[in-house]
Amino acid sequence: MEKGIDIGCTVFMVLFIMGMNLMINAALRETRGPKTESVIHLPSSRGFIDDLTLTTTTHAQAMLTVLTDVASWARMKFKATKSRTLIIKKGKTTYRFTLRVQNEEIPSITKSPIKCLGKWFDASLPDRDNVKSLVIQVEDGLKKIHCNNFPGKYKAWLYQHALLPRLVWPMLLYEYPARL
Repeated sequence: MEKGIDIGCTVFMVLFIMGMNLMINAALRETRGPKTESVIHLPSSRGFIDDLTLTTTTHAQAMLTVLTDVASWARMKFKATKSRTLIIKKGKTTYRFTLRVQNEEIPSITKSPIKCLGKWFDASLPDRDNVKSLVIQVEDGLKKIHCNNFPGKYKAWLYQHALLPRLVWPMLLYEYPARL
């Protein structure tokens, strides 16, 4: 007989949330988050379902060591290949440091970008490249709809049900100038 919890068990989510809260609280105890201009420290770790974001001005590896210990105790495992690091020193990204979790190196976001909740994170911190790619996507979509020989009401339907839903979420994520 194996140990564990059956998939679909209602207790599983409660136990998982308890484990994630243990990890978030362990990271909070380890270091303070970044300081804002109004001298308020932000939390060093934020979690959403099974995602965890760590932000700190120092001791990043110490936070990861604590998280590794707590995760090992809870019999959880981090997937370093699905994680990314971004280390900024004096306003520029640096490659001098490598961070590790559970004895695996975490790849840098500059070398391998990652998409999270529909937003691409890469070496360029501003959203300029993402905005440009969305503008190209809009232009291509409008050209495809316009080039069809459909009557006007069908083109309107394509715009409303095919193109517009693909644009709403990225427009919520990225900051767009008033004019493109």
